[in-house]
Amino acid sequence: MRYVDSVANLMPLSRKSNGIWRDKSPGHAITDAEIGFSSISEILERHFIDEEGFGVLTGEPVDPLRFWELRARKI
Repeated sequence: MRYVDSVANLMPLSRKSNGIWRDKSPGHAITDAEIGFSSISEILERHFIDEEGFGVLTGEPVDPLRFWELRARKI
């Protein structure tokens, strides 16, 4: 797998969804869209994001450093 070709980098977005992602943190956009870990776990796991990391990403307060530390351990 070429990680430069991340799912996030390759996914075309509509104007509306691009605006949503631009205006919010990733965690807030995911929460607002009501996306749960179980519905996309296979994709997230392939990109080194487990359930704990997902919880940190979508939790309050937002803690990006903790998210990146957890992800780095998985990598």
